[in-house]
Amino acid sequence: MHNILLWALALCQLLSPALALSRLWVVPTAGGYTGAFKGWSSFPLQSFRTPGFPYGDRFLTEDNLRAQAQAQAQRLLVSGYNYFMIDSGWSLGDSGDENGRIASNHTIFPSFPGFIAELHNMGLKVGVYIVPGVFASDYNAKKPIADSSFKINDVAPSPPVVNNQGRVKIAFDTPGRTSDAGRAWVKSNVKKFADWGVDLIKIDFLLPHTSGEVGNGDSGTHFGEVKAYRDAISASSRPRMWLQESYALAIGEPDLPHWRDTGDSYRISVDINNYPSPSSTYPSTMVSWFAVQRTVEAMRIYISVQLTISRPLKGFPDLDAMMIANTGALNMLSAVQRRTYFSFWIVTGVPIYLGDDLTRLDAGNLGLLTDSEVIAIHRDWTSGQSPAVYVNPKDGSRNPSQLQIWAAGPFGSKDEVIVLLINMGCAEDPNVNIGYKECLRGNQDVVATFDKLQISGRHCNRDVWAHRDTGAADTQISRVMGEGESVLFKLTPKAKGGNC
Repeated sequence: MHNILLWALALCQLLSPALALSRLWVVPTAGGYTGAFKGWSSFPLQSFRTPGFPYGDRFLTEDNLRAQAQAQAQRLLVSGYNYFMIDSGWSLGDSGDENGRIASNHTIFPSFPGFIAELHNMGLKVGVYIVPGVFASDYNAKKPIADSSFKINDVAPSPPVVNNQGRVKIAFDTPGRTSDAGRAWVKSNVKKFADWGVDLIKIDFLLPHTSGEVGNGDSGTHFGEVKAYRDAISASSRPRMWLQESYALAIGEPDLPHWRDTGDSYRISVDINNYPSPSSTYPSTMVSWFAVQRTVEAMRIYISVQLTISRPLKGFPDLDAMMIANTGALNMLSAVQRRTYFSFWIVTGVPIYLGDDLTRLDAGNLGLLTDSEVIAIHRDWTSGQSPAVYVNPKDGSRNPSQLQIWAAGPFGSKDEVIVLLINMGCAEDPNVNIGYKECLRGNQDVVATFDKLQISGRHCNRDVWAHRDTGAADTQISRVMGEGESVLFKLTPKAKGGNC
């Protein structure tokens, strides 16, 4: 049902006549945030299991994470990349502590609170990964829930339904003692995280999905659990812990209000990093262009849906990790593709968290990630005020297209408008849905006329990545570009911008 509604809304966009470009404005998140974070996540390197690389399951060690954190603090922190997110594997996988609370894996982290303190001393904020539900082993052992009169087995009726991760889903839809016990268990975890100094909680495998996936084997929704986490965070000693909801979440009505009213960000796409194929062959690189194409399409659908709803945006859509810091075997995207990848995350105002090996960050990609003029667009405008919205350059509709316009603004006292023109290229993988079917090979002229941008009059145009003013434009801006290429423009009305 959730899938049907989402695609029905998207279909309405496709069948409608040409639509003028509209704006979406953001309000503070459930946790009070007015801008999306930047940082790093361990997950892409943990999941990159290709032989010959020192990653995969063996990557998650204290020494490896410390090396990444030191590189982040030394080279990226000054540009605002301050979140350090430790994904799955940091905690015990089959049971909690004596009270059933999520417990760190002492084999990997002799003192997890001590390691968090070490990261804080580097100037970093720390995120941890969890999944819904209590451990079946803790349920069966009837462990007492800390600071309450409940036991773990009070959170769901007996016999419990155990999912494929060995967890029992908390019955938040059962009022009274059962749901009260569930909230007490969640509160005990949040208190423990707050005592450790955790800054972000990522809760994964939430339902419902846009993709229809069952995830960890649960059924129904997890709305009750994420609300319990939000309430517990708000009442904790660290009420500003960021709540990151994941992954590929249903974003139509009536689902989105649950995510936006509880999470500070919510994943609207599937994982962007490569996995072994069904034939068990390993990927040769961490990310492929088709995954970027697929993620851009997910954002187009999200934006199209939001433009049909008369309310501001609350909470940040999350497009997953970004892998552009490495080159060679780790990342075979071209230089123009990496720039497009980064530019898209910038103009849509989403959280930007890298998944690369930061100890192998080269100077060229460092320059890409730390360009102050580009980062300012994300920090000051698209993240905190209004994200870019999509428009088809051919007819002004929101229909999918290989050639794309993404525009945001106007911003500031000068009414500046940010415009990203993209030639997304032909489908790199014909089995992956990227929205459009066209395939325009070679260089293409991507044109954004002012009527489609909802602006008029002479504007001064600036090529942001080139740090160069390109003169005045009266009716349109354009650029001839190859597949995967983009250009990031900033337009300022001439009367307010002075000489062009």
